[in-house]
Amino acid sequence: KNVFNELKRNISKVEGHLRGAEGGKDDAEKLVKMAQEGKFGPDNEFLSLAETCFDFKDTKYKYAFCVFGDVRQTGEGANNISLGRFSSLKWEKDKLVIEYSNGLMCPGGPARSLKANVECGSDLGVLAISEPSRCEYAADVRPLNLLWHASVKIKSYLAP
Repeated sequence: KNVFNELKRNISKVEGHLRGAEGGKDDAEKLVKMAQEGKFGPDNEFLSLAETCFDFKDTKYKYAFCVFGDVRQTGEGANNISLGRFSSLKWEKDKLVIEYSNGLMCPGGPARSLKANVECGSDLGVLAISEPSRCEYAADVRPLNLLWHASVKIKSYLAP
């Protein structure tokens, strides 16, 4: 009986590893597609941030902010609420903005969304997250020490 139980545990472990490998393959294919679509900038300048995530905590909530993934909120009755998934990089009012859309639907709508203003600086991470309008969030982030020439190149690529 002990040998059978040990064998069963080992089979479960192997199955778990296989599921993880399949998920990893799907993630890699998704990253390749995003790079081909120019989601990481004209020359994939932001590809190094593809799997970069930051944690942020304010007085009420905790946030998991994945630059090219999703943004989630927990705390004070919020159980892992999606504020949106990465949808685009834009240049707005002389700032690089990362947009997240299709988050969890608010009661009666709309779906939650977030706009993150990218700031330059050496203190990397999320600086602030707020909800200026119902279910529409705003963030100030420093996802990398963005060099000026890279920001100019991105601006010329993204500006209308």
